[in-house]
Amino acid sequence: LTLENLSTSSGPDVHVWLSAAPVVAGFDGWFLAADQPAVDLGPIKGNVGNHVYEIPADVDLGQFPSVYLWCVQFAVSFGAAAVV
Repeated sequence: LTLENLSTSSGPDVHVWLSAAPVVAGFDGWFLAADQPAVDLGPIKGNVGNHVYEIPADVDLGQFPSVYLWCVQFAVSFGAAAVV
Protein backbone atom coordinates (compact mmCIF):
# COMPACT_ATOMS: atom_id res chain seq x y z
CA LEU A 1 0.00 0.00 0.00
CA THR A 2 1.39 3.38 -0.96
CA LEU A 3 0.11 6.55 0.67
CA GLU A 4 0.98 9.44 -1.62
CA ASN A 5 1.03 13.12 -0.70
CA LEU A 6 -0.17 12.33 2.81
CA SER A 7 -0.93 15.28 5.05
CA THR A 8 -2.56 14.65 8.42
CA SER A 9 -2.14 15.88 11.98
CA SER A 10 0.16 13.93 14.26
CA GLY A 11 -1.19 11.97 17.18
CA PRO A 12 -0.50 9.11 19.56
CA ASP A 13 -0.56 5.47 18.46
CA VAL A 14 -1.77 6.15 14.88
CA HIS A 15 -1.78 3.01 12.70
CA VAL A 16 -2.57 2.36 9.05
CA TRP A 17 -5.59 0.06 8.71
CA LEU A 18 -7.17 -1.56 5.70
CA SER A 19 -10.83 -1.46 6.67
CA ALA A 20 -14.19 -2.86 5.65
CA ALA A 21 -15.74 0.43 6.85
CA PRO A 22 -16.89 2.93 4.23
CA VAL A 23 -15.18 6.29 3.86
CA VAL A 24 -17.43 8.98 5.32
CA ALA A 25 -16.31 12.60 5.32
CA GLY A 26 -16.29 14.78 8.40
CA PHE A 27 -17.06 13.92 12.01
CA ASP A 28 -19.52 11.18 11.00
CA GLY A 29 -16.60 9.07 9.79
CA TRP A 30 -14.34 9.48 12.80
CA PHE A 31 -15.39 6.32 14.61
CA LEU A 32 -16.52 3.95 11.83
CA ALA A 33 -13.47 1.70 11.48
CA ALA A 34 -13.62 0.45 15.09
CA ASP A 35 -16.77 -1.58 14.40
CA GLN A 36 -15.63 -3.18 11.12
CA PRO A 37 -13.10 -5.87 10.19
CA ALA A 38 -9.66 -4.37 9.63
CA VAL A 39 -6.05 -5.31 8.93
CA ASP A 40 -3.46 -3.34 10.90
CA LEU A 41 -0.49 -2.55 8.64
CA GLY A 42 1.47 -1.02 11.51
CA PRO A 43 2.25 2.40 12.95
CA ILE A 44 2.15 5.38 10.62
CA LYS A 45 5.64 6.15 9.29
CA GLY A 46 5.05 9.89 9.17
CA ASN A 47 2.20 12.35 8.88
CA VAL A 48 3.45 14.07 5.70
CA GLY A 49 4.74 12.72 2.39
CA ASN A 50 4.80 9.33 0.68
CA HIS A 51 4.93 6.07 2.63
CA VAL A 52 4.81 2.38 1.69
CA TYR A 53 3.25 -0.39 3.82
CA GLU A 54 3.44 -4.11 3.18
CA ILE A 55 0.10 -5.92 2.84
CA PRO A 56 0.21 -9.54 4.04
CA ALA A 57 -0.17 -12.01 1.17
CA ASP A 58 -3.24 -13.66 2.71
CA VAL A 59 -5.31 -10.42 2.79
CA ASP A 60 -8.27 -10.37 0.38
CA LEU A 61 -8.26 -6.76 -0.81
CA GLY A 62 -11.85 -7.15 -2.01
CA GLN A 63 -12.90 -7.23 1.65
CA PHE A 64 -11.20 -3.93 2.51
CA PRO A 65 -12.28 -1.01 0.28
CA SER A 66 -10.75 1.73 2.43
CA VAL A 67 -7.64 2.71 4.33
CA TYR A 68 -7.88 4.47 7.68
CA LEU A 69 -5.30 6.28 9.74
CA TRP A 70 -6.52 5.00 13.09
CA CYS A 71 -5.57 6.20 16.56
CA VAL A 72 -5.64 2.94 18.50
CA GLN A 73 -5.30 4.67 21.88
CA PHE A 74 -8.41 6.85 21.46
CA ALA A 75 -10.33 4.83 18.80
CA VAL A 76 -10.66 7.73 16.38
CA SER A 77 -9.79 8.28 12.72
CA PHE A 78 -7.09 10.66 11.57
CA GLY A 79 -8.26 10.29 7.99
CA ALA A 80 -9.60 7.77 5.50
CA ALA A 81 -9.55 7.16 1.76
CA ALA A 82 -10.88 4.65 -0.73
CA VAL A 83 -8.37 2.02 -1.85
CA VAL A 84 -7.67 2.45 -5.56
